[in-house]
Amino acid sequence: MVVAANGVWPRETPVGLDRWSSRFAGLRTALFVGSGHPPNARGFLQMTDPDLGFLSASERIVVVGGVADQIRNDPGFLRRRGADNARIELLGMQDGANLSALIELADVVMLPIVEGGGTNIKTAEALYNRKPVVATSFALRGYEQFKHWPNVRLADRPEDFRDVLAQALRSEPETLNSADIAQLDTLLWSSTLRKLPELFAALPRRQRQPAAKPADGRGRFLHGLLQRLGLRGWS
Repeated sequence: MVVAANGVWPRETPVGLDRWSSRFAGLRTALFVGSGHPPNARGFLQMTDPDLGFLSASERIVVVGGVADQIRNDPGFLRRRGADNARIELLGMQDGANLSALIELADVVMLPIVEGGGTNIKTAEALYNRKPVVATSFALRGYEQFKHWPNVRLADRPEDFRDVLAQALRSEPETLNSADIAQLDTLLWSSTLRKLPELFAALPRRQRQPAAKPADGRGRFLHGLLQRLGLRGWS
């Protein structure tokens, strides 16, 4: 058995940088990307409370993906939408090139993940894109080697998460050195799957052997069935 970690591809060439830059001019932005899978919205709403008054007038949370509709229609969010709408942009689905532009412009990437199984590809994406990350400890399962990075901030209580997010938006990221970048390159699929070709090459070859002709109808039936299952005529 071979267990390969989740990986990512380098993001697409961004488009619409001027348009998005103009839209968010003068603002500090925290980007949250997620599908419409309900746990994505639950994690976001739980960790932001969902009152966004902890953000200043010059700070925004930018939400991309199907999770935007989940947040928009949440009863708790609807009760506060008058105040929250001034501090959140629910952009919904975007293609890869526009998402790449939003990542390029973001000051922080949020990972408010509080449930689920396995590792999260969006965690690998956030780390690989060289952006400051505000995350729960749960979000970094499988990526514990990055927990103590200077540009990674962890918080597991909603009040702490909000404080850390505000701090990250009001701080400048630390510059990555060549060793940091080399470690980030281990998140690429080309790295996580690099051992597979040699492991496949090491598998023993099987060769088909001529099978004896079955003597009766029952034998012919069994022979045909086993052949279709790949269990007869192989050594």
